[in-house]
Amino acid sequence: MLAWVFVAIALGGLVVMVAFAIRLAHQASDLFSEVAMLGTRVEELGELVSHLDLTGGRGSSVDRYERD
Repeated sequence: MLAWVFVAIALGGLVVMVAFAIRLAHQASDLFSEVAMLGTRVEELGELVSHLDLTGGRGSSVDRYERD
């Protein structure tokens, strides 16, 4: 009888381990998806920043401060 208790506990532990492994795989997949999205957002931000005119059309910002 005691052997059946140990077998039931072992099977329960196995079920919990499989469920944990599946959950962990899903979380890892979500993490990789978010990292890929972050890379896309960084590229978009780089493109937007490259279009900025930080000089205001009057030369460099350093020249502007030296004249004041």
